[in-house]
Amino acid sequence: MNTSNPEVINEHRWSERQAVDFPVKVYRNGQFIADSVINDISLEGVFFNNKISGDEQTIFPNTYIEVEFDLASSKESIHYRLPALVRHRSEEGVGAMFLHFSTGTFR
Repeated sequence: MNTSNPEVINEHRWSERQAVDFPVKVYRNGQFIADSVINDISLEGVFFNNKISGDEQTIFPNTYIEVEFDLASSKESIHYRLPALVRHRSEEGVGAMFLHFSTGTFR
């Protein structure tokens, strides 16, 4: 993470981030716009890397998006498509805050 970026420094999440490496699809207004890879995830949000394929020009701070991904445990894989708000974008990637979440979702 680039800590020289003031927007990144001011990001605070109250739950622990989990480092992951799995694909994510990004949508805007219900339309697919890009594929990427999630670097970390928490109850409040997600950070996906800058290796974005698709129309990444539409992913700017304060943009409403949906992120679609699968979370897998040893017993099952669950598909999610969650609304989010882009909070920051840097050379490393895009940070988005989930607009709806439940603690049960990520257990």
